[in-house]
Amino acid sequence: MFNWILKRAHEKYKDWKNQCHKAYMKEEPSAMPSDFIGREDQWEFLCEHFESYAFKRLFLANKQNRGEKTMYHHMGSSLIIYTMEELRIQGEQLPIIKGFVTLL
Repeated sequence: MFNWILKRAHEKYKDWKNQCHKAYMKEEPSAMPSDFIGREDQWEFLCEHFESYAFKRLFLANKQNRGEKTMYHHMGSSLIIYTMEELRIQGEQLPIIKGFVTLL
């Protein structure tokens, strides 16, 4: 139960930080989220984080990697294996997925 709570808290934090980054990318004075009213110094700190070289390098690398994906590991609520089978029946050309290889 505790792990589930931590996972949900982490997901909420990532979503919140993503919303803050989207607001920052608007580059408007009014882009500051309402969460930071009365805490403008914290918004400035977060903006400095978004402007840092380390963040920009990681952001651009992740953006490029997402663009290179040819297939996602999940497709909604159904398992990927069922989705792939449906696509195969429809005649779609699917990439070859290699399973575990035993090295002896």
